[in-house]
Amino acid sequence: MGYAMDDIAQVLLPKFKKEALKEGFRVFVLGPSCRSDEDVPQPKNVINTDGDIVPHAKYLRARIKRELEHRGFTVDFGETYGILEAWRTAHEGGNLASFEMDHAEDHCRAIVIIPASVGSICELALFAPERHLSEKTVAIIHKKYENDKSFFVDGIVKLLDDEKGKVRFVDYGEHDKCVEAALKFVNSEWESFYRRFREYLRAKQWEQNNAKIIEAGQPEVGTI
Repeated sequence: MGYAMDDIAQVLLPKFKKEALKEGFRVFVLGPSCRSDEDVPQPKNVINTDGDIVPHAKYLRARIKRELEHRGFTVDFGETYGILEAWRTAHEGGNLASFEMDHAEDHCRAIVIIPASVGSICELALFAPERHLSEKTVAIIHKKYENDKSFFVDGIVKLLDDEKGKVRFVDYGEHDKCVEAALKFVNSEWESFYRRFREYLRAKQWEQNNAKIIEAGQPEVGTI
């Protein structure tokens, strides 16, 4: 979903800039609660229990944001003051779940979820059954749970997979691998969008050229 091609084209045509398009490619990064400007220290503890996972997941969320922004993407956190204010203004009297779904659908072209807290697991469950959201979502899940017989894995995670979402089981203690999984997914979504948009621009340019030829009283392109 996201903004229509026509809307984007109005901004970028006739001087198309790849950098400007990439900056407008918004990524929603979800996980344990974390301020968008928070400097989260890299955890050193070994993951032995479920409780040990959260500090690693929080660090991964902050680092993925930083790495994506370094590569020119715009990253959204639900906790960002500006986003919360925009949600409240646009959806007065609504609920946070609806706000997040609307934001993900209307403004973001890729979604990264690190489901390691109650809230982020709920967000995964919220997005998973919605094909228009799940197909642009990757869930990075701690490797320990890959073979679990649980409602989380056999229910929510399987549903995401069934609805064309991506699932990556990675040891949260291996931070570089987790970040790499997120970057690889976002870059794949970006390249796919970029190819589609270039095709759209070519078609748009063809329409404009054709219109000029018709106005000049010459035969339409492709009819000669």
